[in-house]
Amino acid sequence: MTISVRLDRKTEALLERLAREASRTKSAVIRESIHVLAGEGERRKGAPRARPGSLYERMKPFIGVIKTDGSLLAGDWRGRWKQQIRRRNFSNDAD
Repeated sequence: MTISVRLDRKTEALLERLAREASRTKSAVIRESIHVLAGEGERRKGAPRARPGSLYERMKPFIGVIKTDGSLLAGDWRGRWKQQIRRRNFSNDAD
């Protein structure tokens, strides 16, 4: 089906940018947008609807995927950083 839509300049520029960044046609971007707005696919009944393109929607595939051993790697980054610099700068002095 062919359809014509009038867009203001700002929306047209946004559509062109989205299509270029995704390496897709403008038609493909519009079709995908309609499906997202319709909530097809991943949305469950009763689940809160996030805005398309929101941080949650972009991170959804990665949430709950990574498991750690519980250690806090960010805890003492200054101490580890100092040790790494000392090893790198002073390891040749012992030779």
